[in-house]
Amino acid sequence: MEENVSDKTEYVKDVPVDAALIGQVGDWRADSQTPVATEFPLPVENPAPAQGFVAPGSYRAPAADPKAAAPKKGGPAYFAFKRAFDIVFSAAVCAVLAIPVVAACVAIEIDSPGKPFFRQKRVGKGGKTIYIFKLRTMVSDAHEHPEKYMTPDQLAKWQREQKVDDDPRITRVGRFLRRTSLDELPQFINVPRVIYPSLALVP
Repeated sequence: MEENVSDKTEYVKDVPVDAALIGQVGDWRADSQTPVATEFPLPVENPAPAQGFVAPGSYRAPAADPKAAAPKKGGPAYFAFKRAFDIVFSAAVCAVLAIPVVAACVAIEIDSPGKPFFRQKRVGKGGKTIYIFKLRTMVSDAHEHPEKYMTPDQLAKWQREQKVDDDPRITRVGRFLRRTSLDELPQFINVPRVIYPSLALVP
């Protein structure tokens, strides 16, 4: 049997609100028809800075905790051994990977005109500018003239984020090199170049 909705309806009479309650909320209780006023906080026109706020450029790192465990800095012998190991290991890797890298360079030049190596500017130790080498995975003028290969929407996104999904500037060989991370192999050249700058492959 269907219930009569009108029989279940409860009616609440309007309660006059005093002028002093303006800006307050009436909170009705289930067991009473008396409104309970809840005051809102007054708006703040000029709030004070949040606690712990640090103005830009004024941050200072806290002093090091002498009780915290920290590795000891190596001496001259340690750095000499480490440098020698880095050079010998990098040279060995370059010798072993010489043939695969040469093959990749040939494939890059056949796939798209231009030099097979790409030089990228980075910031090194002490803020010194360094250049790292990678195998080129894009067309040779990808950064100079991106508008030649991108749609207006892609170009706007690249200018905003410096990254585009399915970048049309990537070559066919470049997609394989990126997928397998083989484009990073020439970075081993960067280690001996610190002592032998004449090994630079790109002017």
